[in-house]
Amino acid sequence: MSRNMGIWLAVILIMGIISGLAGCGQATPATTSTSPQTFPTIRFASREDGSTGYICAVAMADVFRKSLSTNVNVQALPSSAEDFLALKEGRGDIFITGSAEFNDAYNGTKSMAKAGRVDVRALGSGGIGGAGIIVTNASGVTSGPQLKSKKLYINYTKMQFLVDKGRAVLKAYGLDPDKDVTLLSWSTPEEVTDGMREGKGIGVYYLVGGAKCEQLDATIPGKCRLLPLPQDQTVLEKYMLSIDPSCTLGTVQPQATVPEPTPGWIMCYTLGCRPGISDDLAYALTKAMWENVDQLAAGYRVLGTWKVSTAIDPFLVPFHPGAIKYYKEKGVWTVDRDKRQAELLGKFK
Repeated sequence: MSRNMGIWLAVILIMGIISGLAGCGQATPATTSTSPQTFPTIRFASREDGSTGYICAVAMADVFRKSLSTNVNVQALPSSAEDFLALKEGRGDIFITGSAEFNDAYNGTKSMAKAGRVDVRALGSGGIGGAGIIVTNASGVTSGPQLKSKKLYINYTKMQFLVDKGRAVLKAYGLDPDKDVTLLSWSTPEEVTDGMREGKGIGVYYLVGGAKCEQLDATIPGKCRLLPLPQDQTVLEKYMLSIDPSCTLGTVQPQATVPEPTPGWIMCYTLGCRPGISDDLAYALTKAMWENVDQLAAGYRVLGTWKVSTAIDPFLVPFHPGAIKYYKEKGVWTVDRDKRQAELLGKFK
C-alpha cells in the first residue's frame, strides 16, 4: 500500500468517527407513533360453544386481533356465572353477555351465586335480538294465548334467569305458568330439538339467533317460528323489566325461526371487562368495536345494528375509564353520565 493511500484511508476513518460522535447528541426519530400499540394476550371469556354469546365473542375477537395486532383467546365456559368468576379471579379479561346478567353479577343476585358479587366494568352495549317462545309450525300455534294446555321447554336446568324470563313471557300472554301450560325441563339444545321433533313439546323459550335456533329450523319438519309479544310498555314493565331491565319494545328481524319481522322484546348485550385492565387497552377495545361494526356484522349479522350513539344504555354497571374517554371524544358521554357513573361505583363500596 502506498504512503498516500494510507493517509487517505486514515482521513476517511477519522471523519467517520467524528461524524458518529456528532450524531450521538441528536434524537433518534420516533417510530412508535406509526406502529400499532401492542397489548398482552386478551382472554375473552364466553358462554358455551354455539351460544349467542359465543358467536358474538368470536366475531369481536377476530376484529380485536386485527385492530390491536394482538392475540385474543376465546374461552368457552359452561355458564355466565363461570365467566364472571373468571373475570373476578383474573383468569379472564373481557366478556360479552346479556346486560341484565352484568347487572346481576355487579349486584350479586342469586342467579350469580356461584361467582358471588363481581366488580365489573362496561365497554359498550347494543341490542342483540328478541327472546321469546319459539314453536313448531306444525303445532298451528300463531299467538301466545294459544299456548294454553301446551307443553313447553321452559325449565332450563342450568340457568334460573332464563326460566324466570320464560315464565314472564307466559304471564304477558295472560297465562298462568303453573296451571295453564306444562313446563318441561331441559339441559341441552339436543333435548329440546329431539323433543320438539318427536312431539313431546311444541315450543321453547330461547334467545333468537345463534346455533340453537338454526338447529331447530334445520331439524324440525316444517320449521319453527317466534311468537309475537305485546308492544305495550305497561306489560313489559309489569312482567319483564324486574328480571331484565335491558329489554325494550321492538321488532325482531328475519333470521332462523323468524320468517318475517315479528313484534318482540329486544334484549341488550354488553361487552364488559374486569376493572384491572389498563385504560389504554379499554380505550383500544372500545374504539376497535365501534370503528369496525361492518366487520362485526360479517361475523354475526345482528352486531351490524349496534350504534355508538346508544352504546351507553342500558347503563346498569360502571364504565371503564378507557371506554369513557372514547365516548367523550364522540360526544355521547354527558354530565348526567358522570352522575350515574358515581352512583353505580358507590354501590360496590
